[in-house]
Amino acid sequence: AEVLDTVGLLARGDSKVGGYSHGMKQRLGIANALLNSPDVIILDEPTSGLDPQGMKDVRELVRELGKGGTTVFLSSHLLHEIEQVCNRAVIINRGRTVIEGPVAALRPREEAVKVMTGDQQKAFETARALFGAQGVSWDEGYLVVRAGDEGVSELVRRLVGDGVAVRAVGLNFADLFACLGLYSATPAGPFVPGLEFAGVVEALGPPAAGGMPHCGLRPGDRVIGLTRFGAYATALNLDLRYLSSIPPAWSFAEAAAFPVQALTAWYALIELGALAPGDGVLVHSAAGGVGLNALSILAGKGARVVATVGRSAKRDFLVAHCELAPEQVIVRDRRGFGRQLDRALGALGLEGFDLVLDAVAGPFFRPAYDRLRPEGRVVLYGAADLMPRRARPNYLRLGFRYLCRPRIDPLRMIAENRSVMGFNLIWLWEQADRLPRAYDQLATLLARPPFVGRRFPFREAPTALRHLQSGESIGKVVLEVCGG
Repeated sequence: AEVLDTVGLLARGDSKVGGYSHGMKQRLGIANALLNSPDVIILDEPTSGLDPQGMKDVRELVRELGKGGTTVFLSSHLLHEIEQVCNRAVIINRGRTVIEGPVAALRPREEAVKVMTGDQQKAFETARALFGAQGVSWDEGYLVVRAGDEGVSELVRRLVGDGVAVRAVGLNFADLFACLGLYSATPAGPFVPGLEFAGVVEALGPPAAGGMPHCGLRPGDRVIGLTRFGAYATALNLDLRYLSSIPPAWSFAEAAAFPVQALTAWYALIELGALAPGDGVLVHSAAGGVGLNALSILAGKGARVVATVGRSAKRDFLVAHCELAPEQVIVRDRRGFGRQLDRALGALGLEGFDLVLDAVAGPFFRPAYDRLRPEGRVVLYGAADLMPRRARPNYLRLGFRYLCRPRIDPLRMIAENRSVMGFNLIWLWEQADRLPRAYDQLATLLARPPFVGRRFPFREAPTALRHLQSGESIGKVVLEVCGG
């Protein structure tokens, strides 16, 4: 009983383990390790697969164990987790110790940053004036600057001049596919990822001839922004048509989580999906950024929803936070997905779906398509089933999955009175004049700010991308820039 109380499970001591959530099972495993009061305990990725609250609970438990005198060896690939709960750290590569010491001493205070601009000579002179000759060097055409975050931010501010100081950046699967070389819309040659951000207007240039006025924006205003790549930056210069004011109660992180995924949900459900009150709607990846925005829109429209996720922790999150009954949420099973859909449809009293919002595709596409009612629509905006789960893609496996992708007979679609529509939100970049109407509609459709599941410092962008790639994220993953 004492051990169960330590891990917060005393009230569930008489419950069957089969009814435990993933987070409760994690804590039960820790309780088992604590039997007989060991002096040393080893935990391997204890927060893997947990929702944000579950992660917080486990980390707090680890801290309490350390305060009580237990030595905890924690294995984790998450640097920010190590920083939160550990005193010392060891980095191991292929069984060999690379570095060991206090956590605070492992990161160098001043990291080397490579800079590429349209005028490298101007950049060199500006950096040398800021940091002196010892802080600036060259590497294969790149200007290399050694300075802290604030120093680099000041350099960028001086180089960019008029523009927006970025405070937060939203991460998207498009960033991952682009970095892996699997995204057709990626610019040719070297590029900076990132499609959305939030920040502060630093200065406004004169309107272009025949262009738009400043739309009421002034230096110091907080803004949401869209950009066709390039948002992983500390400052940006772009057309005012891609900026919108941040609602007063929102943080920069919430604002950066908004544009891409809210616009995707709006365009898929409203513009293409022709959503009507009472429609039966299937939402794939419902615990992600687009999915959560879609659920909010659907709730406001009175739709009847079936949601799918890839992990049980995400199902628990949706049931707890999105007012969905357990029978409305499916943890996808590649082999039995059709039967899962039938059970969910039966629980809601539906004969089929009017609309399917699909960013997964793969083996889950056909079972959903086959359960469309007449006039039913599938709106396809991604293919997460093709996402590699490792840093280096297995191209043979990707090629096999690509060849096995679902195919639809157009003539059969006519006979069945069903439709499939696909889109890429980057297309909307060329339709910037449509953004104000879209934002106005979203202001009425979405009553709450976006849910930000994880925040990472800007310097940990690779770790943040790996977290998004892992499939463990809930809601939006955001980078926070120094000064935000």
